[in-house]
Amino acid sequence: MKPAFKYFIAIPVLIFIFIFAILITGCNKIPLQKNTTLNQTIDNSLSVKLLVTGPPCISDQETVLLADSILKPTLLGVRLIGMPYSVVVMQQAALQVLGTSAGVVENAWYMRFKPTGYDQLITLEDQDIDLFDYPLNYEVVQEGDYYDDGITPAETIPWLYAVVPTNFVTPAGITSELLQRMHVPDDYRVENKAFLNTGNNVDTADCFSSVSNILPEPCSGIDYCNANCPEYDPTFCGGSGGGGSSVNIKVPAGNISVSDDIFNNNISVRKARVVARRFLKVQRVFTDNSGHFQFTKSFRNKTTLLLKFKNDNAIIKGLRGARLWQILMPVKIKMGTYRGNLSNITYNVDDNNNLRSRGARHWAAATMHNKVQEFTDLAIGFTPPPNKLRVLIMPGVGSGSTPMFAKRIISTLPATYIRTKIISYTIGPFFANLALLTQVLVSRVDMTVGYNGGGNATAGSAGFSETAYHELAHASHYAKVGNSWWGDFVSGELSEIFNNIGTANSPYGNGTSSNSPIIALGESWAYHIGHSFTAARYGTLSPEFFEQTNPYRNNFPLMGLNSNLNLLEDFDPNRVVDPFRWIPQGLYYDMIDVRNDAVTPPIRITVTDEVSLFTNLQLFAPLQSDVTSLQQYRLRLQQQNTGNQTIQITNLFAQYGY
Repeated sequence: MKPAFKYFIAIPVLIFIFIFAILITGCNKIPLQKNTTLNQTIDNSLSVKLLVTGPPCISDQETVLLADSILKPTLLGVRLIGMPYSVVVMQQAALQVLGTSAGVVENAWYMRFKPTGYDQLITLEDQDIDLFDYPLNYEVVQEGDYYDDGITPAETIPWLYAVVPTNFVTPAGITSELLQRMHVPDDYRVENKAFLNTGNNVDTADCFSSVSNILPEPCSGIDYCNANCPEYDPTFCGGSGGGGSSVNIKVPAGNISVSDDIFNNNISVRKARVVARRFLKVQRVFTDNSGHFQFTKSFRNKTTLLLKFKNDNAIIKGLRGARLWQILMPVKIKMGTYRGNLSNITYNVDDNNNLRSRGARHWAAATMHNKVQEFTDLAIGFTPPPNKLRVLIMPGVGSGSTPMFAKRIISTLPATYIRTKIISYTIGPFFANLALLTQVLVSRVDMTVGYNGGGNATAGSAGFSETAYHELAHASHYAKVGNSWWGDFVSGELSEIFNNIGTANSPYGNGTSSNSPIIALGESWAYHIGHSFTAARYGTLSPEFFEQTNPYRNNFPLMGLNSNLNLLEDFDPNRVVDPFRWIPQGLYYDMIDVRNDAVTPPIRITVTDEVSLFTNLQLFAPLQSDVTSLQQYRLRLQQQNTGNQTIQITNLFAQYGY
């Protein structure tokens, strides 16, 4: 990582405190609006409907709050009465609506859980369920960042609620309670009838944009195949009143994307978790590689859709200003509460340059989520990063780190180190949370990626990508070499940070200590991959990058190279202005390209590069657990490629000092 822009480890973990303080001190508060219609009784003579062929109606989106950095509460409305999801009630409803109750059996449990600590919370979050911090048998007026039950202190993990399969086994040691055995129907009409049978107010009101879109309701009750009734659904009604073949407008489907300022377009968000919820009816699906999601259950009005950045590859977490236990949960976006036609929902995660806003956090989470998927595409043949990589995105800093604390189960970071080196960044009441924040994070984060692009602005897509790919290269390297190698690497960088803090040699040292060999190897590889993969992703669209005090742009200083490859090709191990010239990030590209810098104009550096046509996969292969220096790396590379430019490789490494 760049010394002035990317600190590798420890300092980012510690700077959390500084960010934590800033997050809470400056923000724009937008007043909350309460839904005043929750307890109104439906008057059939006055109710209206949106034509089902139109677009969905959306409410309670986070759009108006994207520039806000204050956390907003979840507000609950009316509570379900009776037990509409009980098997007996659902059997009766199915018989009334479908003419049969066949298949209506217990298929879900409504449960709650009370983790007593962070480890239990992580264990629970790792289960294949979706957790909510509020009871699900209430209508939600506003889906917020937290729910205050009026009893549980903010920094205490509250009861967490979920709808789980009937064979779900609570992890050992975690307190749980089975609240209700249920049948959750796929067909929303059965659910509606069950609600009516138990006296629950089924919301039939759709929102609308103009008088031309509404029709008076001439009927009462449920009449699905009367086109003038609010419950009319063409999915179930053919010409003779039977089942039709049209797309089911009550089954949520659509596309999710994220803004990319380099492509100047919206890019599909891949393999992200999308959750649909209406009371105790909860379903989860994932977007495909085109960003498309498709549910299988049909939902009625007021269906809430949530986007979570979590899959088997990684869990993207965000730094928060309160309720620090929620840092351990994935970043969540409230896409909105939808009514009407749910079959073609589109949602884009826009960038927001208010760095400490929820909008900026959402953009960084969506972008980081995609980078994990892209890295796998680009690193074909590499050892992939470990599954369930725990990534924390951070505002206020453009650095990254990959300590792999969670995977290595490292649960201590000396309190004296934290207090000595970071205490000046904490102010006022935030000092009281110093130990708590450290306790939450230090053993439960594998990687951090900052999204500061300078000043109060998020990094552009290319700059963020380079940082993300750099850190993912570290995670891949870790997966190949294991805990012992990585422990030496991390402790070496910690030592250099400690010994050189506040000097020009921070964070890597001067290149002459016992830690330097392993640092030079690990960091040079990550720098190379960060820029190589960014070049592969954006090519000549890449913006300007800086290294060794030089600007690098497309075709500058070398024609035919984009900014990332210019940076690697022009790296000079003899530029004394760079205190980290001993970390040879340009070495690997020299073994890939066919250019000889010593004889090809414009001659800017004097490295004689007679090595060419190696691939990234060939260069990844020598990174083995017994290779801890660039000298050892060179020997292993030559052993694995016997007779392939052996002398030239030796000469090239020697010019880089190895």
